[in-house]
Amino acid sequence: MKPGPSRENREISSIEAELYFLIARFLSSGPCSDAAQALRKELEKHKLLPKRIDWEGREHERSFENLVELYRHVTSNHLLHICKRLGPLLDKDIKPSVCGVQSLLGSGSNSLLRTKDAILNPRWPPVTHVVMHHQRPLLPPNNLVIPNVGHVLKGREMSGHSRLDHTFSNHIYAKVALHARKLGHLAAVYCVAFDRTGKYIFTGADDALIKIWYAENSRLLATLRGHNSEITDIAVNYENTLLASGSCDRIIRVWCLRTKTPLAVLSAHTGMITSLQFCPQSHGENRILMSTGGDGCVCFWFWNVTTNKFESKPGKFIEKSRAGAQMLCSSFSPGGVFLATGSSDHVVRVYFVHGKTPEKICELEAHTERVDSICYSNTEERFVSGSCDGTARIWRYDRQEWKAIILHMATKFEPTSEDDKTKYGVTMVAWNADDRYVLTAVTDCTLKVWDSRSGKLLHILKYHEDEVFVLECSPWDPRVILSAGHDGHVILWDIQKGVKIKSFFNMIEGQGHGSMFDCKFSPDGLSFAATDSHGHFLNFGFGGSEIHKKIPQELFFHTDYRPLMRDANNYVLDEQTQQPPHLMPPPFLVDIDGNPYPPRLQKLVPGREHNRHDQLIPQMGVNEEGEQEVMGDVEPLVGGVGPSGQASAGLQLPGHVLGGASGLAPGGPGQASIDRMIQELQRQQDSRIIRQGGAPLASPPPPGAQPRVNRSNSVGNTGPRVGIRRSGETEGVRQSLSNIEQRATQSEIAAWSRRIVVRELDPSLLSKNEEERRAHSEAEMRKFLEERKKKPTLPYPSTASTPKKGKGKKKVPEEPASPVQQENEQTATNRLVTRALYDTEEEEDGSGSDLWNSSSDGESSEYSDWMGDTGNNLQPPKRTSQRKRKQRKVSSSETEDIDSDYLHDVAKDEDRDSNRDQTFQAKVPRPQRKKPAPKKKEPKPTKKTIRRQKIVKKMGGIQELPEEFRPSEWLTDTKPRKTPYVPQMGDEVMYFRQGHDLYLQAVVRKNAYKIDPNKNLPWHKMPSIR
Repeated sequence: MKPGPSRENREISSIEAELYFLIARFLSSGPCSDAAQALRKELEKHKLLPKRIDWEGREHERSFENLVELYRHVTSNHLLHICKRLGPLLDKDIKPSVCGVQSLLGSGSNSLLRTKDAILNPRWPPVTHVVMHHQRPLLPPNNLVIPNVGHVLKGREMSGHSRLDHTFSNHIYAKVALHARKLGHLAAVYCVAFDRTGKYIFTGADDALIKIWYAENSRLLATLRGHNSEITDIAVNYENTLLASGSCDRIIRVWCLRTKTPLAVLSAHTGMITSLQFCPQSHGENRILMSTGGDGCVCFWFWNVTTNKFESKPGKFIEKSRAGAQMLCSSFSPGGVFLATGSSDHVVRVYFVHGKTPEKICELEAHTERVDSICYSNTEERFVSGSCDGTARIWRYDRQEWKAIILHMATKFEPTSEDDKTKYGVTMVAWNADDRYVLTAVTDCTLKVWDSRSGKLLHILKYHEDEVFVLECSPWDPRVILSAGHDGHVILWDIQKGVKIKSFFNMIEGQGHGSMFDCKFSPDGLSFAATDSHGHFLNFGFGGSEIHKKIPQELFFHTDYRPLMRDANNYVLDEQTQQPPHLMPPPFLVDIDGNPYPPRLQKLVPGREHNRHDQLIPQMGVNEEGEQEVMGDVEPLVGGVGPSGQASAGLQLPGHVLGGASGLAPGGPGQASIDRMIQELQRQQDSRIIRQGGAPLASPPPPGAQPRVNRSNSVGNTGPRVGIRRSGETEGVRQSLSNIEQRATQSEIAAWSRRIVVRELDPSLLSKNEEERRAHSEAEMRKFLEERKKKPTLPYPSTASTPKKGKGKKKVPEEPASPVQQENEQTATNRLVTRALYDTEEEEDGSGSDLWNSSSDGESSEYSDWMGDTGNNLQPPKRTSQRKRKQRKVSSSETEDIDSDYLHDVAKDEDRDSNRDQTFQAKVPRPQRKKPAPKKKEPKPTKKTIRRQKIVKKMGGIQELPEEFRPSEWLTDTKPRKTPYVPQMGDEVMYFRQGHDLYLQAVVRKNAYKIDPNKNLPWHKMPSIR
């Protein structure tokens, strides 16, 4: 019987036995020789040394001396050499967190036992969820595998805290459902926003209406009337008290969310409003509302947070560099210190907002096409801009320079063999919640996820079939984003894994799919709202939708599309009741055809919750077109019969009456006859205008049956109805236009004015939010001032380090090396800085009168700023001004250290004028060789010659700027000059007759030119001028 191995020997592997031998060998040559001797005895006693196996497979014991003799190549430091080589070999395959660290005792990503899966997908043990640091859960690694929710909940029970992103797994987002799709507008809805509490939703549409919805059950609460054209943008202030809305009618209206009262009507733009934002700054009581417009202007409206009073005139920047230039997008920094804007003239502008004097600090002309999307990061001073040129740029301010990481939309994971000639463009940009990723929507219907630090492409998300114009990131979950496009898809993505979580398709029965135009997350990130091209409002969230199904699918008020009367300040009154819309009685809820809902649903209207059953039944009548419509509450017959054959109810006006009929007693016997006389006069006026070839006014038709006509123009909504739900039809809800009035007593008006539509933000939450924004503001201000003081880094070696030829050569110390830039990072030229440098050169060498010699007579008749709204095809006239530039006198030390930005700017300007004045090349002295004649010495080149030679050398790669891209000379001038004066939009001109009179007397006295002092003078036409 063969002797079997002992129990101890069976548990020892060959690797372990060899390790014991190497340890004993290592200890034998060191200071621990006694320990080595004791270890050898223990190894021989327990038979732990490697064994010999004979040809029959039997194992035989070996002594330590036998192993040393057998393995002569194994020296005493063999184990040490093995340990030294393990680290570098492992680093080649799995990179550690800190390269170059050689340690056998490292842990985590520096451990020699690390694996690729443990580095890419780290996992926390259950005990880690209990550990706290500064009374907060530990900060997890970026790529931590989502832990087991049972371990997270157990850790919360033991410690009292847990991370929300661990408790809320991204798999839960697959449970999001469409709760409701309500029809509330008759045109496309381009704007949607949540209030600061997340309980209310606002929608703005092309039918010029803004509607307020209750998020929990999709109930329609109110309609804000007043705009005359399509709504372009809406914004809610941080105190949750105001709603600002901009429109194509060039008007900004500010509403009180508590009472629906219009607080301000702001009109300073001459083009459509393109963006609206409240500034996050919260210092003192002053606040700022920012607006950009199609007129190329940026306006800062100052208002008081206590009184909600707006200043009548804004701080205005006119950025119209050429005809048709428009401001397209804007974004505030987290603290509100900076505002970034994008425009159609390819320029990114940044404004420094401090106090009541905003300052433009840069103009970055890095893109080659219009910049129509821009977004600041959530916690840092970086922002990303997207352009139609196929690139997005991540901007940061560093050492007085604006640097950008360029993201090329043509980048792909697998390079194609053929040249890709597809023209890419960026339609939308966004940041995720922790600013680690930048997301871009591309014109090829894909979404791309980029690393915001390195600019590396991480994921390409493909699912959409049409262009995407909506990118929204979860306010607290950095893993989740939302996209929506014109293909009708609304998709939730996990951007860390690059996979789709959940998708929805906006299919409308009988009408195909509806394009998605806007989406917004709620402040808590647990729900989101969307709008489409057919006038629908979609409400998404967790849980069931039973409460939403109790609300009708079509939600309109019978007063939504009634005509309005406007005064000179653009404040409005309801044309029928002559009351402000917010003081009118509670309306009735109707469907799209104008049919009222049953009384039980009428209680959904705010103000009718406690009405009796008979008060919930509207008065129905037949209009002049033979159709039934809602006229108002059921009221007794007062004052006779109205024009339409129905009882005309009396009206007690609250004092806001336009016209001269306010002196009549409410419901008096002359009311109906006066109405008929006014209507007859209006019809006669319309007939006269039609005969003259003009457009008729909105006058009521004569009594009797008339053919159906579309009255959408009579409500003042004259803009194009894009995305209309029913093509070729007239919705019945628009037909509630008959001259029927509702009675409203003073007590009822007072009660309705006290109704609370949207509640303010909780004071504790508001205080906490203000502290966070104030901290962001201070950090942004401090960082900006620090970077402004630092010296800019030179991208190329300085001219001072270039050795000079000839005698007297001195060794100049080299400049310190500048930080290494990434390959895809560029430093942009700030046009404001280059202009300022150039103007400084001029002012130091000559007066303003020597700098201008312009022959621009008649330019104002060819081109004017007021022509910008006629279209984008206008081009500014060719400039013929000859600007004489002076060269600055520089010292010898300055000659060697000329600023590179200044050289680049001067070279550009000189090259620009080379086509107009070719004498510049002839004037440049060329270096000549010295002649052998001993008597004549070649004069040394002057400082001016050296400087010009450097400029000519610098001009080698500069090309002529096309004429169409050059801004006007007077528009790009940044220094105020006494002459020549060029009037601009927004200037306040003061006229002094005495000065004009003295000037004319001097002309006559010196016989400068012929003039008749008795004709064509201002005081002849206006004798009141003194």
